[in-house]
Amino acid sequence: MKTDVMNDRISGEKSGFGFANINVNMELIPTLKFLDIDVVYDPDLIDSYLSYIGNCVNRITEAASKLGSLSKRIDIRIEFASKLKDSIGSGVGRLVDADMKEASAQINATQTQQQRSIQALSIANKAPQNLPPQGICRLPT
Repeated sequence: MKTDVMNDRISGEKSGFGFANINVNMELIPTLKFLDIDVVYDPDLIDSYLSYIGNCVNRITEAASKLGSLSKRIDIRIEFASKLKDSIGSGVGRLVDADMKEASAQINATQTQQQRSIQALSIANKAPQNLPPQGICRLPT
């Protein structure tokens, strides 16, 4: 069997090793189970039983604490999302109201222009009545 000198650790070139995604747990594996506890049969093991139960209670308390923390974080995110939704809804409402006000202002401006145009036409239609007939005007001599 031949070795690759570029990868062989004995050759010393480009040799090495690494670890990735390793999770090490130093917790002891319990040797007891709740169903194994029998103080009548093994009264000498009461200290071991109490230690085991204490460890179980500590682990349950720790897990409940983590769950409580996660629950609180979820509640905070739900509250944030709700406030964000309300804020977006009111912002859209304000935009719609602003658009309606602008449209209303444009309608009022258009109506005012129409009224002024009608008044101007009315004045222009009355003007020829105030002019003298064509043949009556005399030029100064």
